[in-house]
Amino acid sequence: MEPVDLPREKEGIEALQYRERTKAKHSQIIIRLQQAAVDQFSVFNSPRMKNQVYIQMADELMIDQQYKEALAVLLSCSESYRKEGWLKLTTSTLLKAIKCAFLTIDVELYVSLCLDLLGPGASCSATEKERIEQNLFLLVDMKAPLPEPCLTGKNERALVGQAAKLWMDKLNAMTSTRINVPDLAVIDFVPEMPKSWKVGDSVSLTLQVVNSTQRVLQLVDIQCKFNLEQYDRLCIRNNEIVMNGNSETKIKFDIKPESEDLDKELQMTSVKFRMKCTDKIIFEKRFEKIAGSSTKLVARDSNIEVKLGGTPPVLVGEWFNLNLNLLSNGTSASSNIEVQCCDTLKDKLPNYLIQWNGGQKHIKKVYYSSFE
Repeated sequence: MEPVDLPREKEGIEALQYRERTKAKHSQIIIRLQQAAVDQFSVFNSPRMKNQVYIQMADELMIDQQYKEALAVLLSCSESYRKEGWLKLTTSTLLKAIKCAFLTIDVELYVSLCLDLLGPGASCSATEKERIEQNLFLLVDMKAPLPEPCLTGKNERALVGQAAKLWMDKLNAMTSTRINVPDLAVIDFVPEMPKSWKVGDSVSLTLQVVNSTQRVLQLVDIQCKFNLEQYDRLCIRNNEIVMNGNSETKIKFDIKPESEDLDKELQMTSVKFRMKCTDKIIFEKRFEKIAGSSTKLVARDSNIEVKLGGTPPVLVGEWFNLNLNLLSNGTSASSNIEVQCCDTLKDKLPNYLIQWNGGQKHIKKVYYSSFE
């Protein structure tokens, strides 16, 4: 049956279409449905399908200009892909994340993502790496990074113009910020510690520094942090270290573990450094329990000689004067030494607790025993 008034029907349809375009929040509707799908995949323990929907959700969040929320979703997915070894998926997710970090003016996260995408764990093209490296060093020089090339949408172009001004305002107002250096970053630190160290002995801790950028780096104020804080002051390098592009170098620190830390584990927890061109950005690389980042503090070899003396004969039923001489050949103090003697019948003689300051010095204790 044909409508009575065709022109009026046409106007009504156009009005509904206009309302749909201007009033309906399509992205929000889609995001709610995607969240329901994520909940369903969680029930059936399908993490890969859940991540796939999360990536689609991040795209919708970006369309709805919810860049902070999209950034959180993308970072969660990138960690999941990284753990499973999906190199290309990790890279594509991080490229979307750096776009969000640019639009949200997140200095810390933007620099950290640049370090990650320039490292060997990312599969960026040479052109992309050159652009990302340029933006990284613009920020190190306290200049605003160039906009991401994928920001070409109508709404995004307007946001890019606002972001350029906001970046400069934030950099000018910034006093200091700390950047987390991810694993396998373009600037990386690798500790080299043996499985065990002897307390009281001077040892060298080696820190390998890797520069995978194409530029010359000038690193200053390198400081290692440990789980035992008293060793932090022993691993500080204030003088400048110059590294050419695509090069490695090793830094050595001398440490002497204290006897009070015997049987403890010494672990390097982080390394802090900055670049000479600015004192506003401090980089920090944190270490989990990886090979070479921890060592066991064990007892050193004994430098004490024990000599027994006495004048025979030994008569049955009489007391015998037994001389025990201890000679320390070490250079440091020895204390809390317990001396215990047993005869051939495995009977324990009295114990003595000896205190002395080490060095070339004799200690004499006399044991009196009655032999039957």
